[in-house]
Amino acid sequence: QSSGAEVTARLLSRTGSELRRLAVVAPQDDGGEFEIDVPLASLARGDFLIAIDAAAGDERAGALLPFRIVS
Repeated sequence: QSSGAEVTARLLSRTGSELRRLAVVAPQDDGGEFEIDVPLASLARGDFLIAIDAAAGDERAGALLPFRIVS
């Protein structure tokens, strides 16, 4: 359940340096999914990470999502 969760996202270089914060759109209703807008047009070819952090009360979770731009 996403109710009350605070979610943030950051675009990172392959070495882990923060390039920018990403906009996170909360779900319209309980049980919905968060959406993250990743503007790819301004990125060069290479490897990147999206760092997602979520917090609800005392609970914390995080994930790193790797992706590659090839052209």
